Amino acid sequence: SYIEYQEATKLHMNWLSSPDDHLDERTAALYLTALTGMSSTLAESLVSFDMPALVMASAILWQLVVILVLRLELRRVRLIFVLCMNLILLTAAGVWRIYDNSTSLLCNSFPVAVITIIIIVINTYLIAGGALPSVTFSQILNFEHGQAVLTLGFSLQLVSLASSSFIEEEHQVWYFVWMTFLLVVCYKLCCDRKKDWILVLPFLHRVLRKWNQTGDKWASLPDVGDWLVQQEHKTYLTLIFCTGLVSVIWCCSHMSGKHSGTYVRLMERMLYTGAGLCVLCYRCAVGNVHLPFIYPHSRGVKEVRAFWSVVTLLLAIGLGEALYRRHHSSLKALRHLLRTLTCCWMLLCALLHHPHDVILIAAHVFMSECVYAHHKYTWWLVTIHTFIANVIYFYQGNSNSLASIDIAAGYVGQTEYNPVIVGMLLLTNTYCAPVLSYLLLITKLVNHHKDDNFSHLQEMLLDAHHCYILLRLLPVALYVTFLIVLRYHLFVWTVFSPKFLYEAVNTFIISILVLFTELLVRIVKT
Repeated sequence: SYIEYQEATKLHMNWLSSPDDHLDERTAALYLTALTGMSSTLAESLVSFDMPALVMASAILWQLVVILVLRLELRRVRLIFVLCMNLILLTAAGVWRIYDNSTSLLCNSFPVAVITIIIIVINTYLIAGGALPSVTFSQILNFEHGQAVLTLGFSLQLVSLASSSFIEEEHQVWYFVWMTFLLVVCYKLCCDRKKDWILVLPFLHRVLRKWNQTGDKWASLPDVGDWLVQQEHKTYLTLIFCTGLVSVIWCCSHMSGKHSGTYVRLMERMLYTGAGLCVLCYRCAVGNVHLPFIYPHSRGVKEVRAFWSVVTLLLAIGLGEALYRRHHSSLKALRHLLRTLTCCWMLLCALLHHPHDVILIAAHVFMSECVYAHHKYTWWLVTIHTFIANVIYFYQGNSNSLASIDIAAGYVGQTEYNPVIVGMLLLTNTYCAPVLSYLLLITKLVNHHKDDNFSHLQEMLLDAHHCYILLRLLPVALYVTFLIVLRYHLFVWTVFSPKFLYEAVNTFIISILVLFTELLVRIVKT
């Protein structure tokens, strides 16, 4: 480019001294070629990628996927396989460093290199350790329960990650697969002439998909939420909000009422009602909804503090009841702890959600209850609850764009900016559906476990966690590979990067939940 620029300058000087029609066209063409080449060189120099680190990260992710998928029988074969793979990766990084003079953090930072080696050693230990469960193809292709639809739908979603347009409108993929699955199940029920609440789910989906418009193309279209938040429709918003809040309180009471004592059950229901009243008073104080009587307007700080006091008391009662039951049965103690955590999470989400979105929490619980009775395999229950979490996530109005994050949820009950508190509240509101879906499933698995053998329960939870981690790692590993290949894509920073941020945070949250549950099970067992 610079040589062409010098040649164009010489021709320009010659043209100034002796004008020539043929010379000016050639000079202009050389200038344009030089400008194009220099702009491309400048863009490539400004966007520098740490390729060794990217390749190593992708390789480690795929290594973890292999750990979760393969069931190798011989430990010696496992160890040799992983060691060879790791040696190839480390050798490739060293060769890259020697011949390319790389400035990669992985090649020039000793702590990062040590951490990478430690991760590789941990992966080696996991593969060389115990056997991991697997799903047979007969279960996957069992069309009677819709497993084939879920498998094909999940594969379709994985392939769609390579397209920026599909990422912007990812909700359409989840809506299509979820509706197809519901139609298959409903068709089977109609053929067997059975009546079930799951027949309501297609109609519920048709309503909720218009609750909050999302995506890039349809986000600007009017939806039910936009109609409800208008000032002249505040009465309808209040009715919807109160219906959702009462439904959440009923779900909490119903969830804890089956297994608690009389006095504990009465106290918990009173606290659930008190927490719901705090949420109602907060929304009245900030002016989102109105009551028949006049409620003083404020920022709702006192109401939120009262809410946190009630939730803290609920957690304290739940912990005390679990410690009391632990002396009689570890399983009963674990059940009570999980139910308490699930109910507190639902109440917290009701506080942070928009008033018209509170009813989505009750819809989430209803969908989970409907599908749980139709599937007995743990793997498919995890897969279905993962689909429910993604569908509810988009019902809420979220998307793969950072602009869809509800910033107001981070300042509920806050008088000043605190990055830690605001960040935690934003994470809670944004990832309410994945966490609630996980808690509902784990709570159901523990509640319906009738065997007193605690070791069998641990194996069942291990199967569920194994599936959860695999369903999280596989999209992330594939998406990182797509990012490396499409790193010079036009929308890499506006579309692909925000999506990767959402996936990374979602994976982190699920990993924390799995780790917390495993630790909780071990603590209760001891």
